[in-house]
Amino acid sequence: MKLRLLNAALLGAACLGAWVEVVCSAEPEWSQVERVGPPRFYSPPVERYRFGSPNVDDPAFYPIPKTPVIRQTYMAWLERSGMLDYVNQPKRGLSGLTQLLPSLAKFIQTGERRWGEACIAILQDFHRALEQDRPRS
Repeated sequence: MKLRLLNAALLGAACLGAWVEVVCSAEPEWSQVERVGPPRFYSPPVERYRFGSPNVDDPAFYPIPKTPVIRQTYMAWLERSGMLDYVNQPKRGLSGLTQLLPSLAKFIQTGERRWGEACIAILQDFHRALEQDRPRS
């Protein structure tokens, strides 16, 4: 064990010595490069991101649908998007809380037991992962 630490220390010292030699050399490699102008940072043009007056009524410019978001449309979107499939595998660790909300919304809407049990399972697994991730003192 001591020999390994000694070898690692010697190797580290050798690498540091080589690095210092390269960095502190009298004439860096780029000293022969001819400068053709003043030093300047590259900045890409940003004009294409600026809009004088955005037309939010034009769907080609502003493609966000204007349908109202209400409880029924949100629940329909949850069912279509597959966000409720997290119930099939509730052990998600520390990311479980973000995936709990669709199941919680479905439980509030329907009151079905399986959605509530999935919420409890996700919270219990989140607590387990939190306890496991917490440093012990």
